Amino acid sequence: MDKPLSRRERKKDKTRQALVEVASRLFAERGIYATRVEDITERSDLGKGAFYNYFESKNALIAELLVRGIELLHREYVRDLATTSQSSRIASLVTAHEAFFDDHPVYVLLFHQARGLASMKAGGHEVLTAVFVDYLRRTGELIVSPEDRTHIDPSDLMDVAALLLGAVAGHRSFRGAGGLGLRSSVVTEALLAGIPTALAARVRKPT
Repeated sequence: MDKPLSRRERKKDKTRQALVEVASRLFAERGIYATRVEDITERSDLGKGAFYNYFESKNALIAELLVRGIELLHREYVRDLATTSQSSRIASLVTAHEAFFDDHPVYVLLFHQARGLASMKAGGHEVLTAVFVDYLRRTGELIVSPEDRTHIDPSDLMDVAALLLGAVAGHRSFRGAGGLGLRSSVVTEALLAGIPTALAARVRKPT
């Protein structure tokens, strides 16, 4: 049985959660680039220095939000794919991501801008890179069956995952920018036409 948290620990958890929730709202309003640590602490009614008692940096807080979003996605939107065909897996992953972004639009902006930060060559973004590496790995493993996974290089699976996730996010972004409605069926059809061929070409031959 877990030991109950002390009053001090409960207060610390409450403050940390408040910082995360305030940051999420500010990121939705202003984006992660324009939101400063001072903005988060001021809205939370805390001194700037207090922020660093809970997070090493703004990127660390962003990473926590990303992890929470990815866990929510997998827990509530990505159904068990263990016994489905590859085409069903691809279609289900597209549908799951579309539904997740529909229900939690803040993550559309958060994922997009955090990818931009993680891609920068300047230092300090390793914590974000680690989150996206794990996200790609988990998605890649869901695209193929456990049996087929043993015959494909993990880096190839991550490449295919990047294709799927990029297609979903890019299609949504461009259609939104053009004032058009979303049509996930187009993404699904394109991915179903391309991913199986790409994977088949990357299956390791027995030696």
